[in-house]
Amino acid sequence: MVEHGDFASNSLNNHQSDFCTLLNGLQSMHNEERTNAETQYEQIPAQTRLGLLLQSMSTGQTTELRSFSAVLLRRLLVKNLDEAYEQLNPTDQASVRQQLLLCVTNEPDASVRRKAADAAAEMARNIGDVAASGNDSSNACGWPEFVQLAAQCVHSGQPATQQIGLHLLAQVPSAFSHPASLPLVHQLLGKAVSDAGSAAVRSAGVKAACAFLVANEEEEGTLNQMRDLLPPMLRGLAESIVTPESDDASGDEDAVLKGFVELAEVLHKWLRPQLTELIELCVQTVGNQQLPDSRRHLALELVVTLSENAAASVRKAGAGKVGALVQQVLMLMTDLEDDPEWALQENKDEDDDDESNAINGETALDRLCCGLGGKAMLPHILELVPHMLRSPTWQHRHAALMAVSACGEGCHAQMESMLDNVLVAVLPFFQDPHPRVRYACCNAVGQMCTDFGKIMPKKFHAQIVPNLLRLFDDYANREFSESCPKSILTIYLDSLISKLEQILSTKFQELVQKGNKMVVTTLASVADTAEEKFIQYYDKFMPCLKYIMENAVQKELSLLRGKTIECISLIGLAVGKEKFLADASAVMQMLLRTQTDHPLAEDDPQMTYMISAWARMCKIMGREFEPYLPLVMGPVMKAAEIKPEVCIMDSEEVQNAEQDPEWQFIKLADEQNFAIKTSGLEDKANACQMLVCYARELREAFAPYTEQVAQLMVPLLKFYFHDEVRSAACESLPHLLECARSQGPTFLGNLWGYIRPSLIAAIGDEPEPEVQADGLSSLAQCIEAMGAGCLADSMDPCLELLEKLLNSHFEKAEKRQAAREDDEYVLSRVADVLHSLLSAYKQQFEPQLQRLLPLIAKLLDESRSWLDWQWGVCIFDDVIEHLGPASFRYQEVFLPRLVSSAVHKEPDLRQAALLAGRSTIDPQPDDAVPGTADRSPRLAATRTICTENAIAAATKILKHCPAEVAGQPPEQILPMWLSWLPVSEDREETEHVYGFLCDLIERNDPNILGPNNQNVPRILAIIGECLYREALDEDKPTAARIVAIARQVLANPEAVKACWPQLTEQQQAALQSRVASQ
Repeated sequence: MVEHGDFASNSLNNHQSDFCTLLNGLQSMHNEERTNAETQYEQIPAQTRLGLLLQSMSTGQTTELRSFSAVLLRRLLVKNLDEAYEQLNPTDQASVRQQLLLCVTNEPDASVRRKAADAAAEMARNIGDVAASGNDSSNACGWPEFVQLAAQCVHSGQPATQQIGLHLLAQVPSAFSHPASLPLVHQLLGKAVSDAGSAAVRSAGVKAACAFLVANEEEEGTLNQMRDLLPPMLRGLAESIVTPESDDASGDEDAVLKGFVELAEVLHKWLRPQLTELIELCVQTVGNQQLPDSRRHLALELVVTLSENAAASVRKAGAGKVGALVQQVLMLMTDLEDDPEWALQENKDEDDDDESNAINGETALDRLCCGLGGKAMLPHILELVPHMLRSPTWQHRHAALMAVSACGEGCHAQMESMLDNVLVAVLPFFQDPHPRVRYACCNAVGQMCTDFGKIMPKKFHAQIVPNLLRLFDDYANREFSESCPKSILTIYLDSLISKLEQILSTKFQELVQKGNKMVVTTLASVADTAEEKFIQYYDKFMPCLKYIMENAVQKELSLLRGKTIECISLIGLAVGKEKFLADASAVMQMLLRTQTDHPLAEDDPQMTYMISAWARMCKIMGREFEPYLPLVMGPVMKAAEIKPEVCIMDSEEVQNAEQDPEWQFIKLADEQNFAIKTSGLEDKANACQMLVCYARELREAFAPYTEQVAQLMVPLLKFYFHDEVRSAACESLPHLLECARSQGPTFLGNLWGYIRPSLIAAIGDEPEPEVQADGLSSLAQCIEAMGAGCLADSMDPCLELLEKLLNSHFEKAEKRQAAREDDEYVLSRVADVLHSLLSAYKQQFEPQLQRLLPLIAKLLDESRSWLDWQWGVCIFDDVIEHLGPASFRYQEVFLPRLVSSAVHKEPDLRQAALLAGRSTIDPQPDDAVPGTADRSPRLAATRTICTENAIAAATKILKHCPAEVAGQPPEQILPMWLSWLPVSEDREETEHVYGFLCDLIERNDPNILGPNNQNVPRILAIIGECLYREALDEDKPTAARIVAIARQVLANPEAVKACWPQLTEQQQAALQSRVASQ
């Protein structure tokens, strides 16, 4: 084995007894004694602590002392390796390693030996990292004695020692991954997983094999060499499920099952030869009620993970087991206790246990449906759910309805055609005698409205909403109206408001006394939906809400008051400034008095609601909010400046802290975990978003705060603890620039100089596509705000960023296609940035465009998806618009794709192509794009903005390039063009279309007016519809021209007699209003 070293010097030996006393103090039950010991311990230099801990591990008189020393040593290596070890000279480093291995081999107690092995593994892991960073390919570990010790332990023939060797391998698989070590590893693992003498060794062998395989997931040769281990590993898994090893020093009886879950996630192909047996084992385990629930959940997680990552293989290998699996999952969902107090809870989901059988079953069913698809899952669900709905046991009815909720997303295509039958089966349970079944029914209908949003509101609202309204008489279920889509609730607003008013009046005292917030929450949701339609109900509710806000000041009513504050601000936003302004000042004064008369504790829930309410009040009041800004900025900035508590924890520390819901953990390595205290992060994100609102709404009034807020937001571009914080930081920057404009060009330039490099760098480093898209959108808006020359010395970094993103888009295309995903978020924002650059720099940007041209052209390649074509066409649309005639030197790149896209089946692509075609049209006929005019009419199957863009493109061709339609007689083409009108969707285009119509009418074109002016009624109807839909900007010349034409027609009594009956009431009213007003 290893010889004893002498790193622990005589001086350390002299202090060892004092150090042992200090260690005992660290474990004291008395806080003061323990705190003093912790202070003294931290004052000892890291190198000295290393030597003292090694000595205590070697010579400590008690098991407890040696065990605690091993734990502290591992923590020291995790947190202070550089100070404690790396600064030692090579001789002392070798001595430390030697002593550490001796502690493993010489320790008589199994538990302490395991902890000593953990410390050695931590050392090996760090040495391996150093070796890897130095490109030392000769030895992945850098500590060959560690590998030798593990091998000797496995070959020892003593089960306890063998487990230690396998544990070392499992903890640091990278130390054994060098190609030269593979035969040894294969021999060690093969011996362990098939060990005939000890189940504990077999279990440890399977765990080590799983860890080694996962660590080598990308090494195809290594995986092939280990393929013969799978059958004995599977036998070991089955054995560990039924008879887990209680003598495993780790104390984790499910470690083997967890190892297979990791394999299923990253190495499902490696499991394929035994997939049928593995699925069968999982289904049996899920259904075995004699096993611990945690083990059944892990078995379910294993088969769900396989379904998500290898759906086709699972459908094939587990074809005969899917039905049994669905049945077991539904049985898990029936495991609910009949709690008499449940109906009295305000939030029925708060007490749901994420570890319960019901929640695990429901989540698994959702994921299985999404993974395996409706064809594989829905037949089994439809076979079982009807029987459960007829069950006299409420838990079965509840589970069946929750199954309907869970399967909609994954079985969308299959369920869509049978929604009417599903609703017929579900709706009767709105009147079920058990409140939890009524809840499940509301949840099922609400989730279906979400999953089938385009169908449910239009087709089934008459069946759904009356049932929901009836539940308002059931006090326990009143809040479930929120399950109904907002668009449906608006139709039934009178009935809904009547119910809420009745409840609020009859239960008002109970509301205030007990803090029941259900009605307030629902009222806020309804107002948010109804918007201006809520004005007629405003006076019924606002006095009550203000009363609650003013009087619900007791601590136990904090949440009610917070919800009421939210409700008032949402109602104000819904009804608008004119209606709300009379109450706005009083509400703001009450909010501010809360800060002065009753200062809130840091964890008071009201603060979050107040910060959000202030932002809504700002949006409602506009510049009239400015006097309140100095009073609200302090709390908002304080919340936005919250710094999360973070640390590195080992696995033992994580186990002790896992019960605290405020902490979350990310595993970094086998024994290292990044821990972050998440309480406060949502408040931070909310406050940052409120600052965005202030800057956006108040503009120059917010200018005094721009520097302070920018200094907060720019560093938050890399606040990786919370995505929404980074998104808010991105969103704030262009608004801050607009606020700063009033401070003068020098201040504005300095602010942009501070923002620019950090924003570009943050976008390049951003790991989340959605946040990266927000960053690109921010950059585009900043460029638009600052104009030509704004990038200065950042032009190259900006172009490098765009090149990086486009190259990444192409590199990941194959992976996205396999996962049926797209990259539209980032790609569309890249197009936005290029739009801003072209818009700001125009012809000056052409040299930079040349640099990006190969990548942009690649988007239009025949092999790319239609989404790539769409964004490529959009980019060339900007090139054409902003470079003008110079853009036609690139026509060989974009013209063929532009023309073919104009008749593509995807409307978004057609729209982009037609917009680009419109951009090419110039008063010079030679610049027209051939082939567009005769294609655009064919797109008018439905009235969409795409169709109207096609009409606009054809209009410009007819006006500016008549030569392009010379082969078609005007008496045919112009009446056809007139038949496409009216248009109203895009005001930029309506100006051109109606302008051309005015041109034709004003010159009395017979092809438009028709024989004997027979088209005049049709023309007047087009004008009336145009005015009714407000399709033109009133301050533009075309609006005046079109009204003048209408006035001329209506001045003729014979024309009025012929035309007026053919108009709709809306068209008549619009004509009367506009003609009379001018």
